[in-house]
Formats: sequence, structure tokens, C-alpha cells
Amino acid sequence: MATVPMLTVCCVCKHVTQNDSPSSSWMPMSTFLERNHLQPVDVRLSHTYCPVCYEQQANAWSIGVKDNPDRTTPRAA
Repeated sequence: MATVPMLTVCCVCKHVTQNDSPSSSWMPMSTFLERNHLQPVDVRLSHTYCPVCYEQQANAWSIGVKDNPDRTTPRAA
């Protein structure tokens, strides 16, 4: 029986990353599903913010963003 992948999806832009991915690149869900030959029913989802949306939300809430180079990493297309 195959393991169902767990994806983390941004609650703002809907880009995803795979939790066990060493590179943690963010991409549109459709791109991830196509590249991995999966259907939406083949994955489990967990919600968070991607680095780009987190930075935008932190600035909007005026809480600032810690000096962390990963927080400003652009998404993969």
C-alpha cells in the first residue's frame, strides 16, 4: 500500500510544498500534482503560510519578519 504524501498548502496563495522535501520549494498545487502524476484525492493537506505570503502578512500586521533568508525565498514556478 502506497504512502499518501502530506503537502503543506499556503492558506493565501494555495501554493504547496512537500513536508519531507529537502529543498522546500513552493509551487502551484496543479504543478506539483502533474509532476508527480497525482490526483487531488491522492494527497493529504496541512495549511500554513508560504514564505512570501508570511512576509506580506507579517508586514500587514506590522509584526516584522525575523532575519531569516528562507522567509524571502521566491516560489518555484
